[in-house]
Amino acid sequence: MTIKTYDSLLILLMFFGSVACGGTDDGQSQQSACAVETRADTYVQGLEKSGETLSLRLLDAQPAPPEVGNNEWVFEVSDRSGLVTSATVSVKPWMPDHGHGTTPLYLDATPPDTGSSYRLGPMDLFMPGYWTLTFEIEHQSVREEIVFGFCLEG
Repeated sequence: MTIKTYDSLLILLMFFGSVACGGTDDGQSQQSACAVETRADTYVQGLEKSGETLSLRLLDAQPAPPEVGNNEWVFEVSDRSGLVTSATVSVKPWMPDHGHGTTPLYLDATPPDTGSSYRLGPMDLFMPGYWTLTFEIEHQSVREEIVFGFCLEG
């Protein structure tokens, strides 16, 4: 065989090897990935997570559970004394497996005008896979991070 033949054979092997490993993009591979994702929280209305002194409770999500595309959340923040209405909350949506987030990287939640509910969104979770949403909460002299993780099917 000539060198050109070896080069052609190598290119064909690389092509067919990548196609064989890649599978089809019919959504089944992502659904399977989410089915076995162990880091993800299961979305339920009222899902709550706590830091050392602050807690965050998801009251509503549109869509629910979170999906690829624009998402909006309503949540409450509390401390040991009760509901907090004067916190500053920024959220960083991030895909740790891909090493990127959204644009913009941080989103600011809208504090309550009345009542105790903060609003977030729309945030564009633009692709399927595992997303973390790190809520950076500042209240009085306390600064904490609370992380939710969801796997979005494609």
